[in-house]
Amino acid sequence: MFLGRIVEVRKLSKSFERMFILSGILAQESISFERAWMSFERDIMFLGLKTNYRKVVQTSLESFKPAWHRFALDVR
Repeated sequence: MFLGRIVEVRKLSKSFERMFILSGILAQESISFERAWMSFERDIMFLGLKTNYRKVVQTSLESFKPAWHRFALDVR
């Protein structure tokens, strides 16, 4: 009985550990993407052009949603 509980705790801790590592990787990737974008924005501003990180991301998501919805309907 006690050994079974240890195994359950190990399984739980492994899945939690994986989830924590995955969320950390995703957080790192989003941070590095934002840093890369900010660097890109600095280069664009240096050239005298303008861009907006949030506007681009929002526009990308808005254009992605209808395409995903069409794909989901086609799969059915």
